[in-house]
Amino acid sequence: MPEALDTLTAVSATNATLRARLDREPALQAALRAGNGVVAGVPSGAVGMLAWWFREHTGRHVLVVSSEIERVYSDCLVWDAGARTSLFPAADTPPFDRVPPSEEVVRRRMATLAGAASTPPALVVTSPQALLRPTLRPELITAGVTSLTRGAHQARDPFVARLVALGYRRETAVSVPGDFAVRGGIVDVFGLDRSRPWRAEWFGDDVDDLRVFDVDTQESIAKLESVAVWPARELDLREDTVAAALTTIDRLDVSSLRDEVREMWVRDRGHLADRVYDEGVDAFFPYLVGASGVMLLDHFEQPVVLFAGGRERLRRVAEHYAEEIEDLLGQEQARGELPKGAAILARTSGVVRIVEEDNNTRRVLVVSDDGTTVVREEVR
Repeated sequence: MPEALDTLTAVSATNATLRARLDREPALQAALRAGNGVVAGVPSGAVGMLAWWFREHTGRHVLVVSSEIERVYSDCLVWDAGARTSLFPAADTPPFDRVPPSEEVVRRRMATLAGAASTPPALVVTSPQALLRPTLRPELITAGVTSLTRGAHQARDPFVARLVALGYRRETAVSVPGDFAVRGGIVDVFGLDRSRPWRAEWFGDDVDDLRVFDVDTQESIAKLESVAVWPARELDLREDTVAAALTTIDRLDVSSLRDEVREMWVRDRGHLADRVYDEGVDAFFPYLVGASGVMLLDHFEQPVVLFAGGRERLRRVAEHYAEEIEDLLGQEQARGELPKGAAILARTSGVVRIVEEDNNTRRVLVVSDDGTTVVREEVR
């Protein structure tokens, strides 16, 4: 333990010394004061260091946009390996697919959104592809995070209804994140923020017990004082949103669908109408979330945005991704997998908006392939 404390002290002292040196760097200071400057000679491995410095120096959230997010994320973790540094990956399924994004992708995206409302400034690494996919409104995240405390007076039925609204899927027994199960006064929840599920036990309208348990053995592992329940999906299942989505969905001509696909479409629409998450509901993502036009950037107030790789290169990556999604949509419609006129989400405007159409004054940092760094103020 003393050796670990010595190591942490040494790292903290090194970071403090480095920050003091960067604080005195004339080029950085000039760029910050002018809001439009150039800092040359920035190696690719220093992106994480600059992101950390901007966050510490400005006290603001920092978003790093890169086409190599795993490498850049690893670089950022060197400077801050805590919860304030997160990865916001692109979804690994198209926005109109019946198959939801993978558990790991959903967990990381929801963790970033949940952390955006925290007071300490965050450092987020993301990609052009991730920025092109709309997400939940900020108020849905802040209002959606539900807490449960042992000993609290909180009725079971409203809590179960809340789980359904947050996109949790009711099963006979939980097995993966996003599941919940109910047996009498016992509710099992596999949240996105934990590696194991937890069990809440009610006595009347009081939360009598909270504990973590093992999925395979069902044995309790540890007691809990309280838990936080994040939204389980990037789906807005509020009554008014679902009603508006159904109005648009019902205008689509499903006659071009193959017979078996049409049957699944009707069944999935029924699940959506019941506001119950089940297999196939993700196909309606464009109508539940896409219409809002809310992107990751909307969850942060005046962040510093760092483009690692150059603005034009990232724009090309975004355009290529948007073209791929549009081509895939056309193929799915031609095969009778999607109705004609089905919605699509990917557009390069997501990245353009970050660069050119911000409603707030924002300090933007651009790191090009040749190591040139540009910092500027932008006002729409």
